[in-house]
Amino acid sequence: MGACGVKTANNKHVRTWYVNKTPYARLAAVLNCGTWTPKNPNGGWGYRHIAGKHGGEWKQLAAQVAFNTNWRDIADFAINDGLTNIYSGAKNPANNTFRYKGKIELKRYDGRTIKTYYTTVAVDQRDRRIITAYYRSKNRGLTA
Repeated sequence: MGACGVKTANNKHVRTWYVNKTPYARLAAVLNCGTWTPKNPNGGWGYRHIAGKHGGEWKQLAAQVAFNTNWRDIADFAINDGLTNIYSGAKNPANNTFRYKGKIELKRYDGRTIKTYYTTVAVDQRDRRIITAYYRSKNRGLTA
């Protein structure tokens, strides 16, 4: 993911992923710089929201994966995996978003799963922009 500077426009394109599972096949999910402020930590959208609200969480996960791993690399991987290997999803009619659910597993050298994390990528259904992306260690509302 490319970083967004303080003066960078909110609508600057950072990255595009494609949802790769029926019935969502080939729908774009676009990450723009977006908005976020510490005065309203739950608000905003896009890269700035992910960095401001969830960046510390992604950094903790990155520290578990490898020494000196950048949180953006882990978030990038998780967003990609969550959109290409959808575990489940749900539309939220109140704000016209769809939350794509995925799961990522940390594995040992022998393939044994050490820890499983459940990712959520919320995408606005009108303009396909990514609102947020985060993970949790509990399976909340995911169905196989």
